[in-house]
Order: sequence, then structure tokens, then C-alpha cells
Amino acid sequence: MALLENASVPSATHHLIQMYEHIFTSMPQQALLAVRDLLTAPGAPAAYVSDSLALDLCVRLVERILADHQQLLRTPECLTAVRQICDVFVAAGWPRAHQLVFGIERAFR
Repeated sequence: MALLENASVPSATHHLIQMYEHIFTSMPQQALLAVRDLLTAPGAPAAYVSDSLALDLCVRLVERILADHQQLLRTPECLTAVRQICDVFVAAGWPRAHQLVFGIERAFR
């Protein structure tokens, strides 16, 4: 799987993140960290984060964490991973990513 994660092809990245979304229920921490690694690795496809399908998929994943898996946010590595995922899309200029960051802050109130 590590070999595939280093592929800097937007469609491959999208399919890998979709696979991690499917295993999220049984392995939430591992799936979250894998998605983070895909999006933040050197050579990650910059074109991927400019695609609205990429944003929708990653927003759905983070919203799922905020709704059903807030305990993950108590682990510093997972909280950082969620922020890093959001930061990738914030840097790409997506307003929905900004809104998501505020949702993370609300989870701690």
C-alpha cells in the first residue's frame, strides 16, 4: 500500500481516500492517518485538492469524525491529522474547509 500512497496521480489519490473512507468504521485512527499522509506527503498531487470531489470526500470524512468519532480528537496525533487535512484545503482556497476548521474548534467547547 505504501507504494500506491506515493503515486502522485490525482485519480489514484482519490480512489485510495475512498478506500480509507470505507474502512474508517473498523479502523478510524489508521484510516485518518493514512488520508493525512496521502494529502501531505512530498509529491502529493496538488491538482487533487483543487477538485471539488476531493473536497467533498475529505469534508465528509472530517464531518464524520466530528459527529461520530470525537474521541479521536483527544489523541494529539489524530487532532493534528484532522487539522492538516483541513489545512490542505484551506491553502487551496476552499471556503468549506474554513468552515470545517471552525467545527473542530466547536467540538472542544
